[in-house]
Amino acid sequence: AVSDPKNIKFTPKFYFNNNPLLIYLKNVNIKQLNELLGADNSSYEGFWMELANKASQGVFEQKPVFKGLYYIMLQTAEREEKDKGLQNLKYSNEFLNFLVVLGSISLKALDLFRQNLAGMTIRSIRHHRSISEDAIKNPDLCYENIARFKRLLDSLHYKGPVVAMTDCTILKAGLQYSTNLGCIVGSTLNRDDCKIKTYDDIYDKTFNIKQENAIAKYVRIYVLQMPLLKFPPVIVALIPTKNDNTKEIFALHQKLIEIAVDLELHIISIGSDGAAPEFQT
Repeated sequence: AVSDPKNIKFTPKFYFNNNPLLIYLKNVNIKQLNELLGADNSSYEGFWMELANKASQGVFEQKPVFKGLYYIMLQTAEREEKDKGLQNLKYSNEFLNFLVVLGSISLKALDLFRQNLAGMTIRSIRHHRSISEDAIKNPDLCYENIARFKRLLDSLHYKGPVVAMTDCTILKAGLQYSTNLGCIVGSTLNRDDCKIKTYDDIYDKTFNIKQENAIAKYVRIYVLQMPLLKFPPVIVALIPTKNDNTKEIFALHQKLIEIAVDLELHIISIGSDGAAPEFQT
């Protein structure tokens, strides 16, 4: 609830002191814009002119998400004026990453943000992620996936230690064709044995997988992470398996370490949930 202006003087100072807006109002530029909005008989025209003036002065150069938001809003307004559709809007990487993180925290928050400001639906975000260069093209524990993580660290100028984690999770048994990977997923056979080149291959490969009794019951996940706050883990492998054993896990650990050494990644530990085969490695 918002207090009536004439009653604000009766509001305890505690509520003002704990208002998150006060943190942002320490910025002189934001404080000035806020005063324009809150002034009696103030016009929004003055606010927008001042906002444009601040932008031309470079005040928002270090706010790439903010710039990305208003760039999208500007594109939207121009297209609506010309009665054009809103397909294929150009999103900045920073604003798109912001939407991805917001959607991972709360789909409702993402939808509320999109309806009131601008943005993508979760479906559009998933599509963009699937065609992104950062999307996993090979689910195996391979050089390419770990090199992608290395490039991320290089972009952040980080040369410190890295932690690895692995877990084997129950998988709902089933086979499905993946258009992104171009193969049948859900099988323990080699990826090359599951690749699809023609429509008829789908039936033949599926029949072969069932004959070999090679439908996965579990998926082993490998993630790498920079041991710092607010840095999310990055998945580098999703390996379907029927049943883990110590020998297979040890071979995967060895492969991970060998690739890491070649890429100058300093893995200080490989964590797991302590299942019997993992504990024995």
